[in-house]
Amino acid sequence: MSRTKRENHIGDHTMKNDNATGIKHSLSVDLCIDLGNDVVAALIFHHIQINVRSRLADNVLDENGTPWFECSYSGICNYMIELTPKKVECGIKRLKEAKLIKVITSNKKNKYTLTECGWDYYPLTEEEKKKINIPVAEAAEADKAAVQTRSDGAINKKVINVSDDVKDVIDYVSQKVGKHYDYANSYVKNINSLFAAGYTKADMIAVVDDKFDDLSGTKEFNVKMNPSKLFFIKTFPSLLRDAKGNSDVSMTPDQLIADSEKKEEYHLKEAERCRCERLILEADPDNLPFLTIKTTPEEMIKDRVRKERYHRNEANKFANMRKYMKSVK
Repeated sequence: MSRTKRENHIGDHTMKNDNATGIKHSLSVDLCIDLGNDVVAALIFHHIQINVRSRLADNVLDENGTPWFECSYSGICNYMIELTPKKVECGIKRLKEAKLIKVITSNKKNKYTLTECGWDYYPLTEEEKKKINIPVAEAAEADKAAVQTRSDGAINKKVINVSDDVKDVIDYVSQKVGKHYDYANSYVKNINSLFAAGYTKADMIAVVDDKFDDLSGTKEFNVKMNPSKLFFIKTFPSLLRDAKGNSDVSMTPDQLIADSEKKEEYHLKEAERCRCERLILEADPDNLPFLTIKTTPEEMIKDRVRKERYHRNEANKFANMRKYMKSVK
């Protein structure tokens, strides 16, 4: 398999041409600040602009005169070994939301180039401006009448509104941890889901305080004190129970209905499992497909009958509780 020979280019902004500024080939601190101190996104943008500029120097342009850098998330990680593909994906998403890059997605490798806003951080030379055609950002393109289609993924990536309560919660995490967290869409959606389920800002702050005390000084601190972990809708109830104690946690009617429905479903499954095991014990006690303690088949049958009765009673109890909660709601 042949490889394309790489060519080295001496740009206009080098010491040889007496035009070096130390800006075009170094990380833009201004960009990092404008991205809310997102160093990862700024590093990825720096990597993309260097490669796009290299394509421009090689005159590798599409039919519209635009240079594109083609690479997968893993490919970028090969050059930036401290990152993971997931971090690269999040960084690319952040750059798209900021309208700094234009992306053509693919199943294997995406194509990237800079928008006019992106080039503001790494200014083009006069010679480069003559060769390049700069595409507009995706959001601006969508406003054109000529562009009629747009992927569902791009639509879902629109920035959502952030309420003051959501900002307060995320800011509290930043203050507690001593690290700045943006109002990322994933954080906002999780917190809004908790508000919709009936939880309060005080509940969320209680969880943050409890996990901070629990994780301080441990290796898991940076991972588990992230808003995505603290406010995940499926794990938040257990975190809140730990924070307030089981007896102190009060549920909203909707939460009680959902909780009783899950418990009813669990006990029905357990009752059915006990029934099946009883039937197997009665039919062929010498060849059992499940583990048992050393006792007689008769004793095991009695045990399964007792457990089946217990789980069915519990299922009925939670079913009645759910019906009652719905009737008084």
